[in-house]
Amino acid sequence: MAAMATVCTLAARGLRLPARPRRTGAVIVRAASTRLPPPTSSHSHPEKPKDVLEMGDVASIVATLGLTGSTIGTYMDGIHTRAQVLIYDKLPLVHGGLHTSAVVPPLLAAFYMVLGSLYMKADGWMLQREDSATEAAYRRCNLGTMCLSFGGVAAILALSSMLYANEVPPDQISLILAGCAAANYLVFDATKQGLALALLCALACPAAELMIMHILQLWHYPGATLFTEIPHSGMLAWVPWCYFAYTPAVAQLTRYLKKTA
Repeated sequence: MAAMATVCTLAARGLRLPARPRRTGAVIVRAASTRLPPPTSSHSHPEKPKDVLEMGDVASIVATLGLTGSTIGTYMDGIHTRAQVLIYDKLPLVHGGLHTSAVVPPLLAAFYMVLGSLYMKADGWMLQREDSATEAAYRRCNLGTMCLSFGGVAAILALSSMLYANEVPPDQISLILAGCAAANYLVFDATKQGLALALLCALACPAAELMIMHILQLWHYPGATLFTEIPHSGMLAWVPWCYFAYTPAVAQLTRYLKKTA
């Protein structure tokens, strides 16, 4: 009651009571601004880049390459043997219209595995450098494109067999196959490392064939025009272009397996 009387007295005298300070939003804003952002976990795993593969993925890809080489590669080789572009002299095998040798599947398996591994390594280097041609090659690569690339190789091999069977001069066959191989490379590869590996195969693989024919005498080219002076050896002048045309298909297979790993 005494407090109420004092208030009434002060009001009658015209005196104002000091206003009670209001709580402004600045304090709330400041308090909110002092909150620290939620800490990010230093143990979170970054997304794996597309040019990095686990060892298990690499082993699976290499095994698939070898299996493809020993099966599809053997049937692709049969396109030439059917026209007797080359004849196998040891361990011959005949399966329907396929004339081959027992040594062909392991040799082609090794060819696919080595070439595919080189493509994986070279593509990895180029992807780390953000090479636009390599990135475009991976974007274009899919199951359909990969199958078409093998169809392109089969068509080039069939064309070379037909020209050989019709006794077209070797230099003319070389010119025709060179154009086909170049177009095949531009359509299904068009990368710097692809060109380098295609040229490497065009030189190294015929040289390896000459050595195997000379030492082991497993097969021969009856119409050989080059290196015929080497005993039990000899090579057709246009065979390197077949190897050049072959490499984009192995590149497509390797990239498809890498994308789907």
